[in-house]
Amino acid sequence: MLCVTIFSCVAINLDDKVLVEKLRRIIYSAGNYIVLKLVSDPESIKKKPYKKQDEDKINKDEEAMAWRFLSLAEVSIMLEQDVAGVEKSLEDFLNLKHRLTSLKEAALLDYYVSGFWWAKGLEFSSLQIGGFLTLLNLLLDNLETYHMTLEENIQELASTMAGIGLSNSEISGGFEFFTVDQAKAIINYVKSSLFQHYTLYEYLFHSPREELVIGDEECEEEEEEEEEEEEEDRHAET
Repeated sequence: MLCVTIFSCVAINLDDKVLVEKLRRIIYSAGNYIVLKLVSDPESIKKKPYKKQDEDKINKDEEAMAWRFLSLAEVSIMLEQDVAGVEKSLEDFLNLKHRLTSLKEAALLDYYVSGFWWAKGLEFSSLQIGGFLTLLNLLLDNLETYHMTLEENIQELASTMAGIGLSNSEISGGFEFFTVDQAKAIINYVKSSLFQHYTLYEYLFHSPREELVIGDEECEEEEEEEEEEEEEDRHAET
């Protein structure tokens, strides 16, 4: 039997008469970011005997993946905050000192704040929000640190979605705490945010910093000029 696992998380079986031996292939649909993986070994998809220790290990691994970016305490605090509070929390966590003058820092803050509010709006649990922010960080780090192309990062997203919706599967991306519907929504979100603007993010991270930042000295000069004008106005009034 040939099993088709769709990493947008739908599993179906092909006709038993299909004659394919040891076929392993990944097909990309760049338009919908749906990844298919064909596995010809039926033994690999049979349900394994239930073991309590296996389930405990899976749960621990999933939780570890969820808190690789923010901690449970940090996510819990943010869930109680308004937009300004979430922005301040993430600004401090990311150590953004110049977000008002740095295009890169402003984009980073918007990337994570938008992701947090999107996940909260879908009523993700604390664990799921933590995992989603970990995923966003993983994909962005692939671009910034490892210089992954768009196609390579699509593959990375596909790998993280592996195993969602499948019970006792050997294939796991570590994000099995998401449901099938949530995984589909996440793929669409990443497609319309990071992937759709991939070239712009590459420019932000890989262009010389001086081209992206308005100098602090220039801002200070403008502030001094404004203060002098205000002082002159006060003297004129008196």
